[in-house]
Amino acid sequence: MNRSGPDPQFKDPYRFALMGAAMCAVVAAIGLARFGYTMILPFMEKTLPLSKEQGGLVASANLSGYLLMSLVSGFLAARFGSKKTILFGLGGVALSLAATALARDFGGALAARFFTGLASGTVNVPAVALVSRWFGARERGLASGVVVGGTSVGLAISGLTVPLFASSTAPQGWPGAWLLFGAVAAGMFIVGLFVLREKPAGAVSVPGSAAGRPQRPRLLAAIPAMLATRGFPPLALAYFLYGFSYIVYATFFVNFLIRERGFDSGAAGRLWFLVGLASAASGLLWGFVSDRIGRARSLALIYALLAAAYGFFGLARVDGLLVFSGFLFALCSWSVPAVVAATAGDILGSERASMGLGMLTFCFGLGQAAGPTIAGLLAGATGSYAAGFLLAASLSLAGGVLLFFVRAERKGAIR
Repeated sequence: MNRSGPDPQFKDPYRFALMGAAMCAVVAAIGLARFGYTMILPFMEKTLPLSKEQGGLVASANLSGYLLMSLVSGFLAARFGSKKTILFGLGGVALSLAATALARDFGGALAARFFTGLASGTVNVPAVALVSRWFGARERGLASGVVVGGTSVGLAISGLTVPLFASSTAPQGWPGAWLLFGAVAAGMFIVGLFVLREKPAGAVSVPGSAAGRPQRPRLLAAIPAMLATRGFPPLALAYFLYGFSYIVYATFFVNFLIRERGFDSGAAGRLWFLVGLASAASGLLWGFVSDRIGRARSLALIYALLAAAYGFFGLARVDGLLVFSGFLFALCSWSVPAVVAATAGDILGSERASMGLGMLTFCFGLGQAAGPTIAGLLAGATGSYAAGFLLAASLSLAGGVLLFFVRAERKGAIR
């Protein structure tokens, strides 16, 4: 049961400082460590070099590492504490980004990005779940949106900074961008060390614990219970489809503009920066909407708008439609993880949210890991990334349909 009424963590003003620190962790672990690749990919392709298929495989290596850690990280946070788990991940992000800067061939890039994914997965799920425990049901969607908004901040930073290190005339400067991002991750580690807390003084004990002892989650026992929860399986499948579709768009956005639409790196970077800047409010907007009209209704609308963004991008013949596609993506992009995180808290209760969100993120990670590889293969076979964008649009529409089943099965918290 979700105890959102008298619990002191829902009134403690320190929760806003903690929310800010959690957002900073996401800036480094997701915004820069993952989506920095979108900007840097064209330059890595030129100097390592990488084919379209290899570029997709390197992206999938990162997301496969994230996939492996996403499920486990929720249980690690429940057993050892979210703060320790997040700090461990941020340290790993800093080191793995330095390793990415040192990569000199396809194999080196593949390995470095895989370890970056492992470290990122250790940060993201515990950060979102930690905030979910500090905020009540009527604030949880908005708070999750703020944390997920860290992705937008990192995305905007990469759009501005990468062209300063690498350009079409000097593409070999990209390692400096990875080193900068690693330094930012180290700085966020320091922020988290001093600001993050597990729970406020006087917070209620974890349900199911004995004499105040921390609950020791059992992975094998928890999985069947999660899958048996009404509304959980269709939500997990819809989240898988989101992972597949959005990562195709986000990974190949800049490369498509440069290689197929004739944009230079500066123009592509500015558009990616604007997408990141505009997307900063997406989690806040849709988190607030989902608190008011229900999670599933909000998610279904988001999936439809994202499908339009992917389809317009693949079919666009004028630059204005490309910009409009970016606007739609920015409007909705990071809202899905925020609303799904809030939904996990609604369905499972705040104390079980980290385990449930870990399982949902595992499904999401499966889609992420498959998306770039399949889109890269399609691009290699057709000579264009457009086919991947159209596939993403179709899968996003399918995910929107699934969300109606979530609403039908769970009419309470996730209307």
